[in-house]
Amino acid sequence: MKSLLDLYEENEGNVSDKWLSYLTYYDKLLTPYRNQPIRILEFGVQNGGSLDIWAEFFPNATHIVGCDIDPKCANIEFTSPLIKVVIGDAKSDETLEEVTKNSDYFDIIIDDGSHTSSDIIRTFAKVFPVIPEGGLYICEDLHCSYFQAFEGGLEDPSSSQSFFRRLSDYVNHEHWTKHHDLKEPLRHFERAWDTCFTTEILHQIHSVSFTNSICHIEKKKPVENLLQKRIVRGNQAVVDDEPADLKRADYMKMPASDYPDSAPHGSLEERAHHYETVTLELKKRIAELESTTRQDVEQNALRI
Repeated sequence: MKSLLDLYEENEGNVSDKWLSYLTYYDKLLTPYRNQPIRILEFGVQNGGSLDIWAEFFPNATHIVGCDIDPKCANIEFTSPLIKVVIGDAKSDETLEEVTKNSDYFDIIIDDGSHTSSDIIRTFAKVFPVIPEGGLYICEDLHCSYFQAFEGGLEDPSSSQSFFRRLSDYVNHEHWTKHHDLKEPLRHFERAWDTCFTTEILHQIHSVSFTNSICHIEKKKPVENLLQKRIVRGNQAVVDDEPADLKRADYMKMPASDYPDSAPHGSLEERAHHYETVTLELKKRIAELESTTRQDVEQNALRI
């Protein structure tokens, strides 16, 4: 079976524009879906070539939909009858309604639209709910998030890259020591770009992965996104013979106030200094707990 790069190199029809690293990344990421009857949605049609190539890459696809704000995209002729194009603004309710007339869900959604931070973040909030569990949301060309012309910058707290970095915290949300409102860490983005996230969305985030200029988010059932039970097996403990569960229990007793989990706003250097200070405090507290645990174990051993 031909690779995605092979299909691009052989393409003589509608033009498609992708970076080489994207093609090799997609080959690895999307191969598990390749022979499935998937439904794929791509924002940003441009000349339409990528939709043609997706039709070849996914031979058993049932729905291939493109969405673009440019009305000229409606005039593109495609090689596959499966390909449909919706004209409209990806982040609007009206456009989403038109998109979902073709299919009420999509296994893979690719955002290759305007690349502006506001559009990326609003579009994610709008369309992530139409991905089923086990599906993927992919955002391309995130290098634009470092450019002011695309509402970004290296230290811009409202950029699309800042948003996806923050979203990665939700993979580990069960370990947040301050159990505030699940939506609180995203309030800034809601205010900055006039959008809204539901707790249902946030509970379904299984993984957030980055490569050069791409972020992809995997969606799964909330129960599959938890650490679940701890499994300890074996009878020999040559290096550490202290009861593992006892040590862990003591760590988990550490007051939430000992875990400052929000850094002050400021430059990267200021935030780095803040975390260095917090890390030193935590190491000191952990050392104290280890000493206390060791003493308790020794005293219990003497009583036996």
